[in-house]
Amino acid sequence: MEGKQPIKISLATVICLFIIFTLIVALVGMWCYYNLIDNKEESKNPNNELSGFEQNYIVSDENETKKIDESNDLVYDAEYTYDNLAGKSYTSEFGETYSFEDIVVPYINIKSEDATKANNEIEQLFEELAEKFKKELESTKTWYAISNYKTFINNEVLSIVITLETGGTDVETYEYYTYNFDLNTLNKLSYSAVYENIGENSNNIDSKAKDAIRNCELLSKFSNEANINTYINKSIENYEYSVKDNSIKYFLDNNGELNIIVNIEVPVGRGHFEEIITIK
Repeated sequence: MEGKQPIKISLATVICLFIIFTLIVALVGMWCYYNLIDNKEESKNPNNELSGFEQNYIVSDENETKKIDESNDLVYDAEYTYDNLAGKSYTSEFGETYSFEDIVVPYINIKSEDATKANNEIEQLFEELAEKFKKELESTKTWYAISNYKTFINNEVLSIVITLETGGTDVETYEYYTYNFDLNTLNKLSYSAVYENIGENSNNIDSKAKDAIRNCELLSKFSNEANINTYINKSIENYEYSVKDNSIKYFLDNNGELNIIVNIEVPVGRGHFEEIITIK
């Protein structure tokens, strides 16, 4: 009986088999790794949604590195405190209750000198409001000042609008603070940079702004006044002065439209009110 002949395998075959085996191991390893990562992300966020502000804006890897705090949104509620006022509240003589927590201001989570300067200004505003709240809490309880904010992103422009509402024995009034940042450079944007971002230019922006002021809702309430043109002209002058001295406040809203804050002159009450004017 003949003995079994040994199976001869060439060196080339061995090498091919080794390469195939290595590729299979690598593919299996990669599948396991990425499946594990996906499961971890799904467990953190089962609905695959971004939280808070970033539901409206997916931050790229490039922008992620520009945050001060990587675990937070680009803008979030500042956590400032003042003289142990947390949880304090009072009821005014008009039956309205106001809390220290009604003073809400933003923290701009961006690594830039302009953002740092803005955050310092906002913190100072918070402290001023907190001090006013403290005085009302301890004394008259006839006046209030509360604040909140909104954020918008259009064409890589981050706009932040802080609204300060005050009232008491007179009609409520509103004051606004705005900040606009280029999300590429992280620098604060000028008025001209913002309106040029949406296709406007220096040749038409003033005429559009003036038309918007003439037709604003507040002035339209006094359209039957004999001297209404005087108040319209004063309001337009207020806009022009704010542009000249660079104090104008502005932002792009949720529709990507330019909004300016104008001191509107009226023939009643305190005589002037800050109004948000949308330029079409």
